[in-house]
Formats: sequence, C-alpha cells, structure tokens
Amino acid sequence: MAKEEQQIIGLAVDYILQQYMRPLTLDELARQAHLSPAYFSCLFSRKKRQTFTEFLTSTRLNKAKELLASGTKSPISDIARWVGYEDANYFSQVFKKNVGMSPTSYRKRITMTI
Repeated sequence: MAKEEQQIIGLAVDYILQQYMRPLTLDELARQAHLSPAYFSCLFSRKKRQTFTEFLTSTRLNKAKELLASGTKSPISDIARWVGYEDANYFSQVFKKNVGMSPTSYRKRITMTI
C-alpha cells in the first residue's frame, strides 16, 4: 500500500505543479485519486510533511518569486493572477506573511542584487 500511496501523492503533486495557476481544491484532487477528502488530506500531509494548502501556497509563491526575479515589469496584479490568486491584495498579504516582504519589495531587492 505504501508504494500505491506514494504514487497517488506523486500524481497529485505533478497535477498541482501543472495546474497551480487555476483554482484547485483538496476535494478535486481527492476525487481524482478516488479517495475521501479526509483520507487524501491525511495521506498528503503524511507523505509531503505539509498540508495540501501549504504545498499549493508554497508552489504559487515560488512561481511568483521566479516571475518577480525574472525582470518582468508586469504589475503585481498580473503576477498574482498568473500564479492563481484573483485578488492581488490577498496575494500580497500571503506573500508578505510567507516571504517576509511585499512582492514589490522583493522585486526591488532581487533586481538590485543581480
């Protein structure tokens, strides 16, 4: 069963990495894996050592950091949408909470060090 569980989580991770820019729910991934949401949630947390939401958030923020560091002049609201956040203010709050600075400050700091 452990190999099958690892395969299920591997497929879920691949799916998240490919679809992070659109609304994703734990229920959707659980349905695809033919598991209950509660069991999928426990399995995901056990195998990844973080919750589905934490993994999705970190994936989105890592993609946002890549975009901000790429030199793009695109507005933060566009970057927020590209990584799956419809609300740019919420994106900025999540970014600041997890990264320790606003997306604008991050972009300035990264471009100054390059």
